[in-house]
Amino acid sequence: MHVFKYSPRPGTRASSFPDQVQEKVKDKRMQDMLRLKHQSRKRFLRQQVGKHARVLVEKNREGNSFGHTENFLWAEILGENLPKNELVDVIISDVHGHTLSCSRR
Repeated sequence: MHVFKYSPRPGTRASSFPDQVQEKVKDKRMQDMLRLKHQSRKRFLRQQVGKHARVLVEKNREGNSFGHTENFLWAEILGENLPKNELVDVIISDVHGHTLSCSRR
């Protein structure tokens, strides 16, 4: 989900509409939507725990490998320094922030 505030564009019909929404109302609505976005993402990530996935290894750091799953979720493969650009089958064991913690299958 991408969230942004409406801003009038000169020359468009909407820019000349009367009764434009106040900036503070737009700010509150945007914050509400961002809060819902974060709650939804956290719930979705938690639902991934216990599932199998494939991760494209992109980097290694401190004895772990990192990359994206096939549905573009950021994942850490614990205790592995795997070659970059390798596809690895994993099982998702936990979530830390926006990162899936995984181990090889």
